[in-house]
Amino acid sequence: MSEVGFVGVGAMGSQIARRLIDAGHSLTIFDPNPDALMPFETSARIVESAAECGSQGVVMIMVQNDAQLTDALLGEHGLVEGIEGSGPPLIAVMSTVLPDTMLTIERSIKKTGACLIDAPVSGGPVAAREGTLTIMAGGGKSDLEEVRPLFAVLGKAIYHCGKLGSGQLTKIINNLLGVTNMFLLAEALNIARHYELDLGRLTSIMEESSGRCLGTRDWVRQLQLYQRLAASPEAVKSVTDICRKDLHHALDLARLSGSSAPLARHVLDALTETSYAEIQDQWRLLTAPPPA
Repeated sequence: MSEVGFVGVGAMGSQIARRLIDAGHSLTIFDPNPDALMPFETSARIVESAAECGSQGVVMIMVQNDAQLTDALLGEHGLVEGIEGSGPPLIAVMSTVLPDTMLTIERSIKKTGACLIDAPVSGGPVAAREGTLTIMAGGGKSDLEEVRPLFAVLGKAIYHCGKLGSGQLTKIINNLLGVTNMFLLAEALNIARHYELDLGRLTSIMEESSGRCLGTRDWVRQLQLYQRLAASPEAVKSVTDICRKDLHHALDLARLSGSSAPLARHVLDALTETSYAEIQDQWRLLTAPPPA
């Protein structure tokens, strides 16, 4: 399993691909953005289409959304075109997409003999770089065990969530809370900052109280995340668009299940109405010197 096809080396995919290369795996990489491929020109085989990854035993896919995933697998020069009948790959979709998208793709690739699992991840680029991702897998247990040695390079918490699509369900519900907490924590701490509260002390108290969340568990790491995301308008736009997409997915699941989710709807509305510049300013404020 040392040879791996990899489709999508953006902010997350690039860190995952680098971990695999550093662990001694040989990667065949495709990304439609030439700039994303440049860091891998000397350490991986670069190809011009997803189809050219189809001859590898395992293919990992890390693209931004459902449309990109469908195009990467089923579109012109997509992965399916390159799958050889004598050795169809195990395809691990590590993007966060709707469960129905996974099921549609499964029906479309069944004739190729390829196996499909969904394996979205949590932890962001920093955890990807450090190999501490949480991986939530859906699909056959035997398929997960086949790819587990690769996943072990990327994360320490690897869960089998059930049938195909269950990994996506788990990730989307997780992100409904995770995304909300990330943006709400920044708002709360900017209020505290205005009143000259020590944010380190405050988050320590919150960690022992009802305000506990991922950002309070390790405030220094969370602050570094805000700093990195606020460093450029492009980074703010990228993460905000992904968070909006994840909230849309959560509301889609609520609608399909007949569940009421008014608070989630308001969170999405607020995030949609807030400009990238406003979000960037809020994250920057947290990293600025305390007010005089």
